[in-house]
Amino acid sequence: MITAIEKYGNEVDFIICSWIPYGSDAGKESLIKIREVNPELKMIYIGEMGASCANDKFVETCEIIDNEFVKRANLKFKSWFGIHDRIYMLK
Repeated sequence: MITAIEKYGNEVDFIICSWIPYGSDAGKESLIKIREVNPELKMIYIGEMGASCANDKFVETCEIIDNEFVKRANLKFKSWFGIHDRIYMLK
C-alpha cells in the first residue's frame, strides 16, 4: 500500500483500504505516508476499529472525518453477525 500511495498519492483524492490484518501496522504506516505525500488525500477504510482489524496504533493514528455520504452508506452497510465493520473516511 505504501508503494501505491507514493506512486499515485498526488493523482487521486481517495485511497480505499479494507480489513487490515489484525495486529498489522500497515494502516498506521499508510496514514502517515498519506499525510507526507498529500495532506488532502483521504482514506476510505472498511473494517473494525480496535477489534479484529489492524491494531491500536492504527486507531490512535486515525482522524475520522464526519461525512454525510459515509453516514448514509453505513445505514445500508451490512456486516457479518457479531462483527462491527463500518465505513470510515480518514485523514
